[in-house]
Amino acid sequence: MDLTGKTVLITGVGSGIGEATARVFSAYGANVVGVDRDLDAGQKIVKELAESQRPAIFAHGDVCQEKDIAGAVEAAISRFGSLDCAVNNAGVEGALCSFADTRVEDFDEVISINLRGVFLCMKHQLKHMAAAGGGAIVNMSSVMGLIGSAEIVQYAASKHGVLGLTKSAAAEYAARNIRVNAICPGPVETRMVREIMESTPEILEPLIENVPAKRMAAPSEIGELAAWLCGPNSAYINGAAVPIDGGYVAI
Repeated sequence: MDLTGKTVLITGVGSGIGEATARVFSAYGANVVGVDRDLDAGQKIVKELAESQRPAIFAHGDVCQEKDIAGAVEAAISRFGSLDCAVNNAGVEGALCSFADTRVEDFDEVISINLRGVFLCMKHQLKHMAAAGGGAIVNMSSVMGLIGSAEIVQYAASKHGVLGLTKSAAAEYAARNIRVNAICPGPVETRMVREIMESTPEILEPLIENVPAKRMAAPSEIGELAAWLCGPNSAYINGAAVPIDGGYVAI
């Protein structure tokens, strides 16, 4: 797959899936615009890409702040001339808690980042792509966007919402040569997941045991799917919610 000359904006680039996705796109020749609210982590990843002679810039920003997202899109266009692809990946899980005991402020925080943040990103990405004649967007949902799960209501609600945004935009913008799809990962071996495993193993261990593949995904596997969905070989895929979960939702 060759993405040479294409420009991709990736949120949450400082770690986990976002970092791995940036490395995958870069390896396929894309110009990378990395966005993260963690200045040091985001700059580190982008610097490593640039030192490997890969075109890459960092845009410090919080997906909850519309001006930051607008600025990141403008930075991509200013530096590389276009924004061809986007991977809206930034997200948090929030506190694990029973539904009735979930604090409103915790619910609001997760929705603000995971759902409102994706909306803000798409709003500015779609505006530019429509004017430019096309593009591809990949939103990071979750298997929890396809099914329910106990004690993680805010996360499941946000990821179900991401699928609503994805399908609505796909229907509206297909005629303008823009494809919008979502990825629904199962357990992925990231720092965030490892921290949950260490603090509350009773939550994730049963989940992993129920994955037919009997393992977690590597972050790079998610990045590879994102790159493929932005590439020419997936030209007829639009509005899809693609599980990448080792078979978890198949049983």
